[in-house]
Amino acid sequence: MQTAGATKAVYFNLYNENPMPYLIGQNEKTGIKIEKFPELDKPQYPVSYLNYVFRTGKLISTFDSFSIKNFNDQYIKEKNPQSMVCIPLIHIGKLKGILYLENEFAKGMFTEKNIQILELIAGQAAIFIENANLYAELEEKVKQRTSELDNTIHLLRKDLLYAQKIQDKILSKPESTLCGIHVFTKYIPMMYVGGDIYDYEEISPGKVRIFLADATGHGVQAALVTMLIKSEYESLKYLNISPGGLITKLNRTIIAKYKTLKFLFSCLVADVDAQRGTFCYSAAGHPDQLYLSGNTITKLIRCGPIIGILENKEYDSHSLKIFKGDKLFFFSDGMIEGSNSFNETFGEDRLLKLILNHSSKSVSEIVSFVFSDFQTFLSGKEVADDITFLSAEVL
Repeated sequence: MQTAGATKAVYFNLYNENPMPYLIGQNEKTGIKIEKFPELDKPQYPVSYLNYVFRTGKLISTFDSFSIKNFNDQYIKEKNPQSMVCIPLIHIGKLKGILYLENEFAKGMFTEKNIQILELIAGQAAIFIENANLYAELEEKVKQRTSELDNTIHLLRKDLLYAQKIQDKILSKPESTLCGIHVFTKYIPMMYVGGDIYDYEEISPGKVRIFLADATGHGVQAALVTMLIKSEYESLKYLNISPGGLITKLNRTIIAKYKTLKFLFSCLVADVDAQRGTFCYSAAGHPDQLYLSGNTITKLIRCGPIIGILENKEYDSHSLKIFKGDKLFFFSDGMIEGSNSFNETFGEDRLLKLILNHSSKSVSEIVSFVFSDFQTFLSGKEVADDITFLSAEVL
C-alpha cells in the first residue's frame, strides 16, 4: 500500500469462481490495519470496477479517464476517492484474484509507470496465489483421504475384532481338567486373528483327543483357512480310528474338496487315555513335539509331510506308555522360529532346556516361564508368526 501510494487496498479471492473480499487494508493513524475475511455491511469498494475486471480480465484505473467515464457507481458517488485502480491477477491465462487500490485524498497517484510496476507485482502475486491454492487443495485432499483411510481402518478393525470373537468361540477353553489330565494353552495370534487352531475333547470314556493345526500364512486369510480346517476336523473327530488314520482322512478330504484353494497346513492329533496310561499321536509336517517324563524329554517326531500335498499319503501313528506326572507339550513353529533384533532364533534347544530346568513345576508354571523367557529373548521385537503352546499333564 505504501509503495503504491494507496490509503486502502482490497484483495478479492475466487471462491467457486466468484470474487469475494479476502483482505482489506486501510491507513490509520496508528498504521495500516489489515482485516481478514471482512464482514461488510456495505461495499468498501466500487462494485462496478470489480465486475468489469472480473468480466473482462482487464485493468481499470482513474489514470485512463476515458475508460471509466461511463461507470456509475454508488460507492464512488458517496466516497469520491481521488485515485483508483483495479488490477486482475492472472496466471497462465486464468484469473486468480483481483486487487483494488485507492487513495481517497490525492489525484494522479496511480500513474502509468506506477501501474506497470503494480502489474508486475500482481503477476508475481498471481503465481504465489496459484501455488497457495494448489497447496491448499492438496492439503484438503490429503485431509479428505486421511479421513477416508481412518474410516476404512476403523471399519476393518471393527470387522477384525468381530472375527477375533468368532475365532475365540471355535477354540477350546485355554485351561481345563478332564479325564485325569490338566490342559493349559497359550494362544497368541500375530494379528487380531491367526492361522493356528487347537481343540481338545473327550471322544470316548476316558480318552481325550487333542488337535493342533498351523495354516500357512497369517491374518484374515489364514484365519479363514482355519475355519475350513476346524469344520472338516469336526466331521472326523469322533471316529474310532487312530490319529494317523484321522490325519490320512483329513488330508484326502482337504485335497479333494479344496484343491483349487491350494492351502497347506501342518497338524497334530494325539489321543491321551490317563486311566489306561496310553498315548498315541500322529503329526503331519509339524515340528518335533515334546514328551516329559521325570527329567527325561522324548521328541515326538513327525509322521509325514504337511497336509495338502500328497493325496494318497498314509500317516502312521506312534504310541507310548504314560504315567502320573508326565507332561506333553504341543506347539506351532511360531515360538521356536521366533527371532530377535540380532537375527538370533529362539530355537528348539532353548525351549527344551527351559522345560527341563522347570520340569518339577506344573504345566501352567512351565508355560509361564517359557513365555517370560521368550519375551526377554525378543527384547521388544514384535512376533512374526502366530504362537500356540498347548500343554497337558497326567494327574
